[in-house]
Amino acid sequence: MKILYASHLFLPKYYGGTEVYTYNIASEMKRRGHDVHVLACESFKTGKRNEVKANDDVYGDLKVHRVFLNIMLMDDPVRAEYFNPYVERHLIDYYSKVRPDIIHANHFGYLSTAVFTAAQKLNIPTAFTATDFWLVCPNSQLLRWNGTLCEGPTNIADCLRCYTHLSNRARKYRWLTKALPDEILKRLVRTSIHLASKPIWQFRVLKAAGSRAEWNRDVFNSVGLFISPSKFLESMFIQNGLKNAGQRYIPFGVRSPLLEISSQKTPSPILRFGFIGTISKHKGLHILIEAFRKLSQNEPAKLRVYGSLEFDPPYGTKIRQLAAGDPRIEFAGTFPHQQMGEVFREIDVLIVPSNWYENTPLVVYSALAMETPVICSDLGGMAEIVHHGENGLTFEAGSPQALCDRMRELLNDRSRVERLRPDRSKVQTVEHNVDHLESAYANLLGREVTSNSLTSRSAAVAPR
Repeated sequence: MKILYASHLFLPKYYGGTEVYTYNIASEMKRRGHDVHVLACESFKTGKRNEVKANDDVYGDLKVHRVFLNIMLMDDPVRAEYFNPYVERHLIDYYSKVRPDIIHANHFGYLSTAVFTAAQKLNIPTAFTATDFWLVCPNSQLLRWNGTLCEGPTNIADCLRCYTHLSNRARKYRWLTKALPDEILKRLVRTSIHLASKPIWQFRVLKAAGSRAEWNRDVFNSVGLFISPSKFLESMFIQNGLKNAGQRYIPFGVRSPLLEISSQKTPSPILRFGFIGTISKHKGLHILIEAFRKLSQNEPAKLRVYGSLEFDPPYGTKIRQLAAGDPRIEFAGTFPHQQMGEVFREIDVLIVPSNWYENTPLVVYSALAMETPVICSDLGGMAEIVHHGENGLTFEAGSPQALCDRMRELLNDRSRVERLRPDRSKVQTVEHNVDHLESAYANLLGREVTSNSLTSRSAAVAPR
């Protein structure tokens, strides 16, 4: 079978959870004898007006089609964020050459839903795994501009306020969206539908922003197979009108080598807390550092942070300032995902302080595979796999004091860290995940899928 996997970004330049997940399942499918290709955006700030270019290379043993474009130089950049006709034109040509049997997208960011509209025009079956809330929310996180949690685009006035904070071009209108009442903003959007053809870009922006939810809903509902890795994400999609007849719940899996690596920790007289992830505000590292600094300097604790401080420079500067003068806090930078096992040997407890709903972060599954307890926010998919008092602890999201209290609990009773040690036999593997995908593809395509799989197909226990 010829499979094309699409992701917003891809390795090695980008190394978030979606990128690693895409690599893992694509590599396993390749190992099983399938013809596998990867499509991803390599740069979304490169190129001339309405220009879409690409080059082909190989990463590992995967053929990768890397796209270059400049979203802000598209005729309608707000609409291009969720549907880019120039990307669609490029992909129709690319798909016609590759001729995949199925296109499986894990994220539409930067490339837009053109990944699927191009496929539909060529009658290519599609599958989609939601790794965040991009289809529902333009910032992917269901976080409003002011940092409060959002349930979806039920109030277009809030969406407009978020757009003025996301877009540099619309920044000068922030004061206006804050000052105007909701009903006036909604009326502006309704009016824009009739005036969008006028040569006034503000009307086009309003119409594009107001049309995003309906457009994405229509694209989603036409997908042949929808895979949700968490029950919470599935419920949020349904709540926002995204229902799909081919809906399946398939949790993420970790690479088998991680389960084969010894989980024995490097001995340490102090309790080592760790953070692994994107250093950006929604991941909540500032909450963790504030919480950690509430601990007495006399308490035997250390915090090791893995991630790039340059990903979001203003936020990285804030993090440096929060940590300044505390020698217990170490910034360890990034590492190749193949070294995950080695990194976890140096961490006693993983902390995931996200202040958004998250999905089910791969780093949490990795921690469970390496028998490392997790302290995480009590939100979204995280709470599905971290069970308070069993394989970790949860705390009130956004509260440095609540997180500090959880860390102090473990400092006061080091034996509890051992009692919270996760059972790695309950962690699903990538191989098991791909078993489900092969079966789902076969059902979608109406054929029997054969592979050269060497997996034991053992009955891994899915998260509760």
